[in-house]
Amino acid sequence: LQSVGLSDDYVMLDSPMERVEVRQDSTLHPLRPEYSETTLRRLNTMVGSSGGVNMIDHYNETVYLGQVHMKNAMLNDEFQSSVQKLLSDLQTHDASFRYEYSAGPIKKLERCLTKLDTKYGDAQFPSSSQILDI
Repeated sequence: LQSVGLSDDYVMLDSPMERVEVRQDSTLHPLRPEYSETTLRRLNTMVGSSGGVNMIDHYNETVYLGQVHMKNAMLNDEFQSSVQKLLSDLQTHDASFRYEYSAGPIKKLERCLTKLDTKYGDAQFPSSSQILDI
């Protein structure tokens, strides 16, 4: 992007292979969990097995994931516009750059739960903050 004069508008990694952990709770405008894992663990102990609900899982899979999903749904139009602008800017600066852009639908909450279970189950609390591609 530097070679086409776009380096001030977009963040670039030092290497194409560089991996950066990005989470919903550690972005520029983070969505911080209302309760810590410690607080929820303490609540589990107080309620005991008679409650029938693991408060950590419940909060992560229901409350926090619901907030992540809602936040991303609200930001979707702005995100799609930013991606289109990036591609358009690249094409403006490099006539050989061609693209076809088509925005997909917002991921359903059920699919987010499946992804959470299969891909991020062992991630740091709240693991649902790992889901970025809603």
